[in-house]
Amino acid sequence: INAQGEIIHFNGDTSPYLHPSTGKPTFHIFRMARPFLEYGIRQPVQEALETGMPTRVVLREEDGKPVMVEVIPAEENFLVLFRENHFAEAESYQDQGANWLQMQKEMKRWRDDIITVTEEREVAFEELQSTHEELISRTEEMQLANEELESATESLHSTNEELRTMNEELQNRQQQIIVQRNFSDAIIATMHEPIAVIDEGFAILRVNPAFCRYVNLSENRVLGESLHDIAGLDRQEISPLLNTVFKEGIVLDGCQLEGSFAFGKRSLLLNASVIANASPKAVLIAFKDMSETMNAYRLLEAKNRELEIYNRELWMFGSAANHDLQEPLRKTLMFARRMLDDESIGNASRHFLERIISVTENMQNLVSDTIDYMQSSPEKKFRNTDLSHVARQSYAELEDVIAARSATVTIGPLPHSLVLPSQIKHLFTSLIMNAISYGRPNVPPEVVIGVEEIKLGELPEISGSENKFCKVRIADNGQGFDKDKADRIFEPFYRLHSKDAIPGNGLGLTICKKIMINHNGFIKACGRKNGGCTIDLYFPRAEK
Repeated sequence: INAQGEIIHFNGDTSPYLHPSTGKPTFHIFRMARPFLEYGIRQPVQEALETGMPTRVVLREEDGKPVMVEVIPAEENFLVLFRENHFAEAESYQDQGANWLQMQKEMKRWRDDIITVTEEREVAFEELQSTHEELISRTEEMQLANEELESATESLHSTNEELRTMNEELQNRQQQIIVQRNFSDAIIATMHEPIAVIDEGFAILRVNPAFCRYVNLSENRVLGESLHDIAGLDRQEISPLLNTVFKEGIVLDGCQLEGSFAFGKRSLLLNASVIANASPKAVLIAFKDMSETMNAYRLLEAKNRELEIYNRELWMFGSAANHDLQEPLRKTLMFARRMLDDESIGNASRHFLERIISVTENMQNLVSDTIDYMQSSPEKKFRNTDLSHVARQSYAELEDVIAARSATVTIGPLPHSLVLPSQIKHLFTSLIMNAISYGRPNVPPEVVIGVEEIKLGELPEISGSENKFCKVRIADNGQGFDKDKADRIFEPFYRLHSKDAIPGNGLGLTICKKIMINHNGFIKACGRKNGGCTIDLYFPRAEK
């Protein structure tokens, strides 16, 4: 047991001497002692606790059997021994045991009284415990109220911090407003366009330096004066516009004024807008001098008319030149073929005639392509056209050539675009013919025309506007070309092969590129030696 009498360790069978107490569980040795030990054990235990010396006592069980109880101090704790069968020692204490037996009889009477007192104490203890619990509950309630008070205090501190923060933000906003006002004042002061603020009576409230320079008056001479008088504006023309701005709050954007003003004959653009939340009501107006721009525009119109005349003359010249140049070539071909039909000519002459026919045919094609290039300027009759329909027209035109070369041309669904159908037909015809002409030996040409998705950044010219274009791809399995020639093939008269290997004059792709330029589009080629070629056409999408 410890110094408080609590059992901290059991050894051996103690059930003859100790048993669980009734009521609240406990390990106190006095509460667990059996009735014949209940009072007799107190004396040796108390004596050992007080003196710190070993003590012993002989008690008798209910059947008269002697039991020696020995209490031995062990450091901070005490060892309680229950001994039986030590009769030699027990007899030495026989007299003392007899006395204890008599005492037990007397104390048996007291026990009932003590039990009663104990029960009363337990009831009092329970009442005390109930009172203690109520006190704890009241304490918890007070603690909860204290916590609520602390929470309210913290909330008050938080609100105070928020108010302080809001005050700082308001001060920062006020400072920002001051900075923004200074910024806007600096912008207005440095602008080259005349700017003025007027009230509903058209009196000038504020101007920038450009306005003063424009009317050649100082700011003091301008403020408070009528805008009409200072600028020399026509009251009947400008007053209704400004009254509408004041009353309806609309923005006047780009109102053109032409005439003789206080600062000379000018073409002006007038912009006006109500200043929000201004008191009294005010409108900011800005003038932009368009005199030089209008003069340049008139000059451009005159140049455009001259250019149209030159283009018509060039068209007429091309048509005449085509006829005049083709006529002697046709006669040369006709006479050369007639001479070739004469069986009496020798082999050398026949060879020379064949060379003349070949060179003349090339010259015819060159003249024809040159005239096509000259006359491929954009017309004005753009139409929303199904490109699939135009591609099939080109296919029908080349059907005999396709069959003769055992070629396969596949045309998939193509988008609509705003185009010149005649030029786009020429474009598809030329590209399909190129794909067939540049096929690999002993490999039937395959041409696929379809639509492809435009990837972001694949063409720098339309970067950021990919959704406004559609891409048509013409792919073949022909001879292809080296990557470093992807741009050169669109140059005039550039050829990948000699004229003897593949007929042509080097203007076909040049004309295709000009047609795409006429349509505000782009053309791009990609190929690999003996790995085929792809031509990508980028058309502007037709608006729905």
